[in-house]
Amino acid sequence: MTKIYRLLAFIVLIISFFMVSLFIDKTNENKKNKTKKFVNNASYFANLALKVFNIKVSVKNYTMPEQIHVLASNHLSYIDIIILMAKFKAVFLSTEEVKNTKLFGKLAYYGGAIFIDRNKKTDVNNQSNKIKEILENGYNVAI
Repeated sequence: MTKIYRLLAFIVLIISFFMVSLFIDKTNENKKNKTKKFVNNASYFANLALKVFNIKVSVKNYTMPEQIHVLASNHLSYIDIIILMAKFKAVFLSTEEVKNTKLFGKLAYYGGAIFIDRNKKTDVNNQSNKIKEILENGYNVAI
């Protein structure tokens, strides 16, 4: 029975996240403002998901820097992304392949992710400028 409740809770969380994100998407013209709201919303729902599923996260020997920073992580599962969003509130760097998938692409977009095409080696300068712009706008970047 517990598995059924967790599945229902997961479905409710996903639907709620999509509804709030869709509202943000449709009511904000300014890209910078939209990104801020997407990141805050994703962080809120990530923290809520950790509580609902009773996931305890312990961070040892790390102090969050005062300044904006880049977090490089080699994540192993999708729960890692939820934990990183909950604890570090960052704009995630993702790939065009993820963007082009129906569910995960929308989740990433509504989470405030920026997308890069790893196949375009000639576009590295443009991709670096995207990351620089996000940092200059006051957001952490998770790669």
